[in-house]
Amino acid sequence: MRVEDADACDQIVASLPYHFGNAEGRRECALAVRSQPGLVAVVDGTVAGFLTVQRHFEQAAEIPWMAVHARHRHRGVGSALVERLCRDLAAE
Repeated sequence: MRVEDADACDQIVASLPYHFGNAEGRRECALAVRSQPGLVAVVDGTVAGFLTVQRHFEQAAEIPWMAVHARHRHRGVGSALVERLCRDLAAE
């Protein structure tokens, strides 16, 4: 995830009002995609999903925020993000 991806992540959140209905939660997510490490999934040149990751200990990580744009849901985008994160963490 790059800083340049933040606006696309905001658009993903906006596509999911039934999951991100709380304004404070949307603000926290917007801050997280701008300040925490994470991954994005790109489909046809467009950011289709994202996740952020927090490392609490050397052996523990958490995904505080994750979303897939409404048009790309149920196509394996979220699973691919989690699988990639697990591979990256295992490689460390």
